[in-house]
Amino acid sequence: MGDLNPGDFTAVQSQRLCLAKDLDQADRALKLLSPNREVNPEFTAYIVTRKDGSSVVGLISLKNSTGIAITRADGQVENILRSDIEEVAASRLSLMPDGLETAFDHQGIADLLS
Repeated sequence: MGDLNPGDFTAVQSQRLCLAKDLDQADRALKLLSPNREVNPEFTAYIVTRKDGSSVVGLISLKNSTGIAITRADGQVENILRSDIEEVAASRLSLMPDGLETAFDHQGIADLLS
């Protein structure tokens, strides 16, 4: 599978960011404080297990007939050939870690919620 087209990835991420912007302040606060309470299907993380036993967790950012691209929580993208995949399973957990709010001061939280 070739490299991701940056335009495709940008379009996917922009669409996801727009979904978050459409939430009111109370909903954004709830999602920040309790990220696993309800995970929007657009943000479903997947666990991809390869035939060699290794695995990667992230968002499916691109799919085609030869493989998929997984964007990990650290922003790195892994292209995986379909012929190398043993299993793909949806995770019930958000990629946003519990306790993320503790990494911000009061102004940082206010900025996130505005």
